Amino acid sequence: MLSILVFLYHLYDLVASFSIYHYHKSMKLIFTFSSLTLLFSLISPPVLAENPAQLQQLLKTKKCIGCDLRQVKLSNVDLSNADLENANLTGAVLDRVNLKNANLTKANLSGMMANYANFIKANLKESELVNVSFSYSNLSQADLSNSDLNRMRANYSKFVRANLSKADFNGTSFDRSDLSYANLTFGKLEQATFTNTKMRGVDLTNAELCPSSIQVAPYCANLSSADLTDIKGLESGFVP
Repeated sequence: MLSILVFLYHLYDLVASFSIYHYHKSMKLIFTFSSLTLLFSLISPPVLAENPAQLQQLLKTKKCIGCDLRQVKLSNVDLSNADLENANLTGAVLDRVNLKNANLTKANLSGMMANYANFIKANLKESELVNVSFSYSNLSQADLSNSDLNRMRANYSKFVRANLSKADFNGTSFDRSDLSYANLTFGKLEQATFTNTKMRGVDLTNAELCPSSIQVAPYCANLSSADLTDIKGLESGFVP
């Protein structure tokens, strides 16, 4: 009886040792695979697109007029002076991309995320920018005239001396941004918010701050905490 108990004890010890060995071996394999996955993700270029050929054309030549670049994902890419006239960039992610002096005339950028991006002196005239995010981006001296900017989120961004004339800003947020000396003439700003926004020298001549039929909050633009120093064109009867 004793010999049987000793045999069973040694058998149990052997099985336990085998299990522990394979557990550590499998964990080492999982750790190695996870490390390799992380390494490849770090060294892989941050470039994705539904149309790889046109994306490569853009990256190689900086010219892609009318290209289909929907859902493209770029990060830390230099596209300064690029020509993207009439391009379709709906749903694109262009975080930290340099588009200084780029031509985006009549481009469709709806749903795009371009945070921490550089659009200084970019031409975005007559473009579609519905539901776009420009947070922490620089659009100083950019031309966004005659563009659709409905529900755009442009918080903590710069639009210094930007041309935003005749643009539609319904429901747009410029909270804590800098619009100093920007041109908003003839713009439609119903329900746009400018919380703690710098608006020194902004030109609001003929801008629509309220719907034509309703002249009370919350339908009007909210300028209650904006810096309105030297602002132009603000109707004397309008209460921010």
